[in-house]
Amino acid sequence: MRLVAFAATCILVAGCTTQPVAFTPPTPIVAPSTVAPSTAPGGLTGEVRVMGGQHVGTYPLSADAADVVCARGENQWSTGFASQQLTDGVTTLVVSGSSLEAGAPVDDFEMTIGATTEANTILIRPGQSLGTGTTTFRLEGDVVQVDMTGVTAEGVGVNVSLACTLQPGP
Repeated sequence: MRLVAFAATCILVAGCTTQPVAFTPPTPIVAPSTVAPSTAPGGLTGEVRVMGGQHVGTYPLSADAADVVCARGENQWSTGFASQQLTDGVTTLVVSGSSLEAGAPVDDFEMTIGATTEANTILIRPGQSLGTGTTTFRLEGDVVQVDMTGVTAEGVGVNVSLACTLQPGP
């Protein structure tokens, strides 16, 4: 998809003119997850790729069961973690959806890199007009495989591949 925006150029003597400027948003691609499941029950492994903005890079994900939520209900699921230690990597991550269909829209994606501040948080929340994204959720035994691709409202592409072990229900 290619969008054309117009940039205004103003010169005091000549006045203002409008010139077309090409804009191509990033198109992140996620291959089916090949992430090995965590060895600890309830743990999480994977990686996040950020394609643009101040946090561009690839971030490994690893958390043990004490820090992870990995749950599935009828036509809804959620997975994520909050690190107990402040690091330079991903300290919080939440991915959730209300459909188990492959390629379904993501409901919520929030990730913090390093200290929890607004500048370090990447959000995709289509219901609040904060970007777009799709997810694929697969259940293989008690292991959840989640692949998400999205673009923030600011145009930053994000890919997530993770595996976590479902926690037993009540």
